[in-house]
Amino acid sequence: MSPVGIEVVRDFACRWCRTGEASPGSHAGGVDEPLRPDANSHCGAFMDWRDECGVRAMPLRGGLGTTQETRAKERLLLRASERKPLADIARECGLSREHFIRAFTRTTGCTPHQWLLRQRIEKARWLIEYSDRSLTDIASDCEFSDQSHLNRVFVKIFGVPPGAWRRAVRQQSTENTLPYGDRASGR
Repeated sequence: MSPVGIEVVRDFACRWCRTGEASPGSHAGGVDEPLRPDANSHCGAFMDWRDECGVRAMPLRGGLGTTQETRAKERLLLRASERKPLADIARECGLSREHFIRAFTRTTGCTPHQWLLRQRIEKARWLIEYSDRSLTDIASDCEFSDQSHLNRVFVKIFGVPPGAWRRAVRQQSTENTLPYGDRASGR
């Protein structure tokens, strides 16, 4: 996809996350404007699409450069454990806090908080699927305040509670690992 096409898709995604409208004349919304309730999941889907396609857009006007984006994401992940203020990360990127939030949102399609929340919930999902740890321990490791906080965010993004997700994944994996595969069903 051409850089112009990528910019159009990204602008569409940002506009949709802010207003639910994506027509050419619709208002893209400001940083202070509330996001749609389902914006986190769609932001994640857009970023997954971009990553799977190997698409790397040229920095948008007003967005972060590649180095700034990489640095910002690394610092955001570290910030969660160090409780580092967002203004410090912005300063490391050579921007004011407000400009950093606008540029990060323009570059990724998500605010820094939404992006970080998505990283935390993806880590939690992986631990739920592949470990036997309790949901309370997973919530703590992924820096949610408690298990109910993890539950609320998980349901908001994936549509089911973490315990139900774990049971469904385990049931699916046991069905797929039967000793004779589908031979027992006659297929």
